[in-house]
Amino acid sequence: MIWREQGTRYRAPNIVERDHYRGGGLLVWAGIATNGRSDLYVFAGGSVEAGRYRDEILHSLLRPSIAAMGTDAIFMDDNALPHKHDSCEVIWRVKPFHRWHGLLDHRT
Repeated sequence: MIWREQGTRYRAPNIVERDHYRGGGLLVWAGIATNGRSDLYVFAGGSVEAGRYRDEILHSLLRPSIAAMGTDAIFMDDNALPHKHDSCEVIWRVKPFHRWHGLLDHRT
């Protein structure tokens, strides 16, 4: 418990600044399958929007892995907005397989 004299809450000696965001987080992606897992993919800076997710994950990492698994593969995502964008949906029309979206729909 921290004690201070009543009425001194906003005096300089009683104020401690904190950086709640601390800057520089780390965004990673990993694929998990019944027969193994992918290496962690680290996004180098910035946020992950639909175009970046499509180019760096779907085209480069996920599509080759699913092609190797065959048509019995089931792809599951967490229904985040970048996963639902139209530019990301196109990749699933090229080679049909089972797709399952997470139960939470962020668009509501």
